[in-house]
Amino acid sequence: MDPAHTTFLHKQSIGNPAATNVPVQVKRDDRSITAFRWLDKTPPSPFDKLSHDFGDALVDRLQSFSFELPCTSFVEICSMPAGLEKSEENMNLGLRSFSYKFLTPEDERSTHLTIVVPQEACEAANKWFAHVAPELARSQISSSPTQKEIVL
Repeated sequence: MDPAHTTFLHKQSIGNPAATNVPVQVKRDDRSITAFRWLDKTPPSPFDKLSHDFGDALVDRLQSFSFELPCTSFVEICSMPAGLEKSEENMNLGLRSFSYKFLTPEDERSTHLTIVVPQEACEAANKWFAHVAPELARSQISSSPTQKEIVL
């Protein structure tokens, strides 16, 4: 749930070395916790460059991970033109991605993990794999309801 992990674990895809010293902020209430940070005026991540034409411009990038009791995780990633007010309208000017994860207990020893990702994110991931790992591009990531597991 910590957005800081992307800097080190995913440095060739969604990570950004400019984030190394950017602190993660945390918001809490009775039912949820959110860890997030804004990376201001940074180059887009390698994945963002491939997914959206930012030209040579810098971006402001949001990384936000939320968990709501009892079993829902929500991730929001946004790369928008640098320097704009961080409003919903401006956040939609760049690249914005959402994903949800739901844990559903089956019995006392097993739980189902359901991951919901918009079609655009699946297409972007397939484009990324074709670019950096052609051998993985044959196993397409799908947003179809029959998809059982995605391992990245």
